[in-house]
Amino acid sequence: MSRRFILGTAGHIDHGKSSLVRALTNVDPDRLPEEKRRGMTIELGFAHLTLDDSAGDQIEVGIVDVPGHADFIKNMVAGAAAIDGVLLVVAADDGWMPQSEEHLQILEYLGVRRAVIALTKADLSEDPEFAVEMLRDDLQDSHFAESPIIPVSSTTGAGIATLRDELVRMIESAPLPRDTGKPRLPIDRAFSPTGVGTVVTGTLTRGTLSVGDPVILTPAGTEGSIRGIQNHNASVPAAEASMRTAINLSDIALASSVGKRGAARGQTLTTPRFATTTDTLDVVISRTARHHISASDREVKLGHLGHVHIHHAGSLHRARLVLDVSVQRQIEPGQSAIAQLRFNEPIHAFAGDRFLVRDGSQQHTIAGGEVLHPFGNRRWFHKEEYQHFLAQRVENRDDHGVTAETLVETLVHHDKIISDPSVLDYTDRSDAELNAAIDALESNGIALRTPNGIVDQQWWQKVAAKAEAEVDAFHEAKPELPGIPVLKLQKALGRAAGDDRIFHSLLRHLSTAGIERTGVNVHRAGYTPQLPPAIQPIAEKILQQLDTDPINPPTKKELATAPNEIKALSFLIRQGNVIELDDKCVISTAGYAQIKQAVVAFIEAQGPARAADLKTAAGTTRKIMMPALERLDADGITARDGDFRHLKAPQPTA
Repeated sequence: MSRRFILGTAGHIDHGKSSLVRALTNVDPDRLPEEKRRGMTIELGFAHLTLDDSAGDQIEVGIVDVPGHADFIKNMVAGAAAIDGVLLVVAADDGWMPQSEEHLQILEYLGVRRAVIALTKADLSEDPEFAVEMLRDDLQDSHFAESPIIPVSSTTGAGIATLRDELVRMIESAPLPRDTGKPRLPIDRAFSPTGVGTVVTGTLTRGTLSVGDPVILTPAGTEGSIRGIQNHNASVPAAEASMRTAINLSDIALASSVGKRGAARGQTLTTPRFATTTDTLDVVISRTARHHISASDREVKLGHLGHVHIHHAGSLHRARLVLDVSVQRQIEPGQSAIAQLRFNEPIHAFAGDRFLVRDGSQQHTIAGGEVLHPFGNRRWFHKEEYQHFLAQRVENRDDHGVTAETLVETLVHHDKIISDPSVLDYTDRSDAELNAAIDALESNGIALRTPNGIVDQQWWQKVAAKAEAEVDAFHEAKPELPGIPVLKLQKALGRAAGDDRIFHSLLRHLSTAGIERTGVNVHRAGYTPQLPPAIQPIAEKILQQLDTDPINPPTKKELATAPNEIKALSFLIRQGNVIELDDKCVISTAGYAQIKQAVVAFIEAQGPARAADLKTAAGTTRKIMMPALERLDADGITARDGDFRHLKAPQPTA
């Protein structure tokens, strides 16, 4: 079974990158007429190389050849964004040059850790061994300090076989491509061959795309589907992680014909599940301390509220850099800092993604970084607890970004509840890794799965216990009420339940502990309100007064003026023993039933009737009859038509 590997080139202009690719593959990566005329690489070039590993199995290598000229750094970064290793090219007759240094820094900032160094034009060097020694010095204090250096000549073929062997050793030492089930294809080319439709190319990362799959361009949001897939000019049913891929799209045009919503370099092709964009990234940014960095680069400031250009996954964005000014206002060479990048346009990013920082004029590469949280909160960034959340993520990273357990743990500690688990989709971790992390955190008493999301277990238990105590205390203090009002309970829980999303999830969780919500009140399941013993005689007296003349009862003011009388009357109304007709009139249920019976009988016998006739028929007063009729209307017994009332027609039953 063959394995796949994406190899990028890097190095100064005219150091022989494209010539070396031709010597390795017999393919000229310079495809544009202007490139051939000027003898320099301008755009990205691509080639395919098949190698045999030590076991005799094939390695399919996709080569991305990048331009070396300083004017085409944007194209270089687009090519280097998704490579597994690099072929760093330095000419023996020229030595280490400015773009050699800048390309090395870019590779380090983007997290490339595997390299073979090709000392090209070795046939033109008077002392190749000395050239190797000098190059080794130039590589000190970099991740490539111990990488093999192979003198080669693309003209004579010297060293090419040795270079192939070193490439095999580098690839064998690399882990297999990761498949997290989260496919993303940063587009490095988009074109439309006659009769074919839109074709995009790129290196597929972290997942699989198949013919027929629905896809979406981000951040444009344009939806379509996959018509066909090719890998190295051969049609395949599916593209897999770390595969150079050409995808023929349906229902998506080129950006040149429909504006920014079409396919173009800088867009990312993914599936609808992973298409959410953001305009704020929480990141950690680092500046190299290498002594090779130029004086002009060292002088470029990278400070709070500065405007920068961000190169990410082949795209370029302007952003404003925000620092925690209580810690630092500038990031100097050799320093790192937690920061927030605020964009004026959407960007599609995952936690763990690497990016490059260039200055506002795009003349200097000044830093690199990694996304800690793709959905940053601008309002919270300067808060101490938010900085702690980000610091924990910085301290717990591996080659793929923040560890799975830390992603979940920091989120539940800060947010208290992950009610929308899709936020974890935007990480470089598979569903299996994240579920295993949640299992581990749950077994350690840190997180807890609930029907409403993943919660901070200790916090959740404390808040739930406090909520239960508040409900019980309210029942004890006011036994005549059906329960504590929802808003009162939320206020009593304070900041812990200030977020409605958390509070309503808590209410649903409390149902498992015998706490229920009915209307606007929260109470123990099965709770029956009852008056305190001292007030019960007062309630009995009120009922007696209402029953003395049921259809001509005393007013509310005549029944209840003292606090305990008002409390007793309110209880009787809630329990349904007394009906409140308006803010002045109440009536017993028996009295209301008597009036209803008289009204129905009269209308059935006489037809639609005026209020005065119905008052006479019921034998009550106008101050009782008018609100009683309004109540009968509301209950669906009668309906008003001008000055007349008629019986409301019964509704048909299903």
